[in-house]
Amino acid sequence: MKKTLMALMMGAALCGAAEYRIEAMGMDSEDEGWLKHCSGTQGSMREASKKGIKLTGSYALDAGDYYVWVRTATNNEGWRKGQLKINGASYGKFGDEKQKDYKQPKLAWKKAVLPLKITEAGKVNKFEVTALNYCFRFDCIVLSTDPNFKPSDDNAAIEEIEELESAE
Repeated sequence: MKKTLMALMMGAALCGAAEYRIEAMGMDSEDEGWLKHCSGTQGSMREASKKGIKLTGSYALDAGDYYVWVRTATNNEGWRKGQLKINGASYGKFGDEKQKDYKQPKLAWKKAVLPLKITEAGKVNKFEVTALNYCFRFDCIVLSTDPNFKPSDDNAAIEEIEELESAE
């Protein structure tokens, strides 16, 4: 009986994948060097006017493993980059990724190198995006508990994902 109950609980947890979105425009700017760029979800994204500037946000999540996706703009040149840190740990560099099928500037998703492991539900987690170069364009972060999840390129589909509110 215990094994059956445990299997049902695990199956229910797998069926109910959680997805959340963090918008660049919703994060706090520690510097006035972040510009509004007219593309991305909700009609805008952030563009760095210089390197080293940061966007920050604090968000509470339920316990679980979250697969982290970051959407940035690419001009296929490979030098416009930013770094995502969560709770002080690096989750990778993102930005102007080279694309095989490149024809014009576009938004592109990249999955973080590690899943975000939340062990304590409701604990506040600090997200920090740092521009490593000027002209780095950052749109949003999507978190999913489904390891097979891949975000859509369609803005309307991304905007359907629940936006996380700041925990501050």
